[in-house]
Amino acid sequence: MREAIVAVFKDKFNCDIYQNMTPEKVPYPVGAFAIADEIVNKEIDGYGFTSREVIFDVSIVCKDLNQVDLIRYMLLELSGKTGHRWSNLFSVMFVRSVEDVGPYLGVDNDENPPHIIDFRLSFFE
Repeated sequence: MREAIVAVFKDKFNCDIYQNMTPEKVPYPVGAFAIADEIVNKEIDGYGFTSREVIFDVSIVCKDLNQVDLIRYMLLELSGKTGHRWSNLFSVMFVRSVEDVGPYLGVDNDENPPHIIDFRLSFFE
């Protein structure tokens, strides 16, 4: 599933995303993700159906509020959709939560970047 989250952010937002850290001096937007949980559900119904859910905590650093809004709305648009171009990596993705972290850090307008937005995303195989 790591490949899935990296592919979505790179293809959709031209955003490099790294696990557990963000390197210094990389262009915005840039992000970091951590695996919050991994859940495997096995349904015993004679069919052997198994689903796997991976929950990611994601932080994205943007240069302005327009980038923040663009990423937020495009992720919400992708949430719950099937038949997307990353179908070989995951079946469906849901946005569990979105939070603009800027106000907590004293960033309240477009003049003092960076702007940080946090997501909790669920990817299903």
